Amino acid sequence: MPAALLALIALGLQAEASRPVRPGDDQLIAAVQTERPAGRILSQDFKESPRGGARIGCGLIEIEGHIEPYSVMAFWETPSGTTVYLTSPDGARLPGQGDRTPEPAHWDITVSAPGRADNDGDGDIDRMDRNRDVMSRLHTRTLCRDLHPPAGVVWSMEIEPNPDPAKAAEAEARAAMVTNLIFGPASTPGEPH
Repeated sequence: MPAALLALIALGLQAEASRPVRPGDDQLIAAVQTERPAGRILSQDFKESPRGGARIGCGLIEIEGHIEPYSVMAFWETPSGTTVYLTSPDGARLPGQGDRTPEPAHWDITVSAPGRADNDGDGDIDRMDRNRDVMSRLHTRTLCRDLHPPAGVVWSMEIEPNPDPAKAAEAEARAAMVTNLIFGPASTPGEPH
């Protein structure tokens, strides 16, 4: 085996050994309770992630009389070597886009659970608030494929379109553009994939 490859393996093992202990399941549940303080956790199940030593928690939470799915994940976050700044068409950096010092590597905990809340503070749980809850459910279902609603409970899993047809078409076109940028344009029937 080449010496350079052995050095890389040794460096990776050393970095792995110097990591602090991953947050435990109790800490993950505490993060869910912090994120959704009005919620009551009904079930919890934990599993190892197949990559990076992450830990994933899945379960059901009752929020304002509604049973919702939740997920929580502890994963190792390394500092990014890339910083992206928003610029104007003339290349000037937009306000608020100053230099940021990257955080040191650490265990990060993320929680995804519908909030059933007025996120924009306009006094109404509107389409945008409901869509935010749908996105939380969809994210949780990607991490927790075995999690299903209990009998008699229906989880809305469809994004509500904008009731203004022009704005709905604009949003659809923007979403298609971003999808094509990330994944490439969709092939038509008969074309090779």
